[in-house]
Amino acid sequence: MTTTCITPETAVQVLANEPRLWPPQSPLDPGPRGVAIRVLVPGKATGYQYACVETALAPKLLGPDPHLHHTLDELSLVLSGTLSVYVDGTVYEVPAGGMQLRPAGLVHTFFNATDKPVRFADMFFNQNFDEYLEEYFRILEAGDRSPLGHGDPAIVRRFAELDERFGVVMFHDQRQHFLDTYGLRG
Repeated sequence: MTTTCITPETAVQVLANEPRLWPPQSPLDPGPRGVAIRVLVPGKATGYQYACVETALAPKLLGPDPHLHHTLDELSLVLSGTLSVYVDGTVYEVPAGGMQLRPAGLVHTFFNATDKPVRFADMFFNQNFDEYLEEYFRILEAGDRSPLGHGDPAIVRRFAELDERFGVVMFHDQRQHFLDTYGLRG
């Protein structure tokens, strides 16, 4: 019997209908920005049926601004710590080993209300949302380098184009509520 181990570099060569195994990786650290992601299963490797991204979030940190996806369902599996997930007016506290589903069309965000880092795997179905996240962080870094910061009209335009392409609607005006209510930074 032969077992094929898939690496991120070879994943795109695998056909969507073949069995596969991804090797374990060391735990992800939130890093200097307080949040880090890494693609565990690229959408390309599954014919865009499924993608999985690991996220590490520092203590007392808000994730993205509240938002919704027109067509994307998200399923989070908490690997360590406790993840707080807001969905349409309800906050779910998801401990390690727990899962939380966010169907398309519901306003949601996530945050770490605890004093310890949280790690979780987000699974995305029928969309290459791993590519959205990779591009999002590239734009964020470009905003860091811009003399005008993230308010640079070119940066704002790139974010808007990315959201439009992936069917994301952001509610930036709701961000401050989460920062104040839960004592978060962001």
